[in-house]
Amino acid sequence: MQMHILLVQPAGWSLPWLTAVLREAGLGAYRLEHAGGLPQAIERLVDQGADLVLLDRAAVEELDSALMRLQCIAPGTPVVPFTTLGSETLLDRELLTRCIVRIWRASQNQRRLVHRATHDRLTGLANRWLLEEKVVDAVARARRRGDPGALVFLDLDGFKAINDRYGHDAGDFVLKTVGERLRGVVRESDTVARFGGDEFVVLLE
Repeated sequence: MQMHILLVQPAGWSLPWLTAVLREAGLGAYRLEHAGGLPQAIERLVDQGADLVLLDRAAVEELDSALMRLQCIAPGTPVVPFTTLGSETLLDRELLTRCIVRIWRASQNQRRLVHRATHDRLTGLANRWLLEEKVVDAVARARRRGDPGALVFLDLDGFKAINDRYGHDAGDFVLKTVGERLRGVVRESDTVARFGGDEFVVLLE
């Protein structure tokens, strides 16, 4: 999984210290975005969110006020303030590295839990709860923009006979194969869900 980091720091500052910290944290793949000040940071959080915000105290006038505003905008996003000396010397670099590692591990665990709660375990498709949420969002977007959409219901004819004759392992194989083929013929913006049993739903947007 790729960690999305929002760096709030005055424009034009050198960033080798941050590259070194992220390397020491062992994150692997990450996406780093820059905001030159608090207004831009708030705009980025509203539009895209972030897994972690690194806040340079030089980018804000009042640290406490900035922390409160960021937490109100993105209550689930950790904000780590730091101070630079000159352009490259980081205070408490080891502490910042440990914070990033802890936050990254917590973020990975949270994503795994969310995925388990919103996806069908057998097929990996969206489950009924996630589908319902996506349908509500799609209808709201369609009303705002006037974009067309469709909801396609499918069920497998003769599926019970497969289970009865060849066993549940064969039935599971059929369900997984159908799910993979459905995912292979829709766009990334569409949603394929297992509605239950041998029923599937495709949300086309």
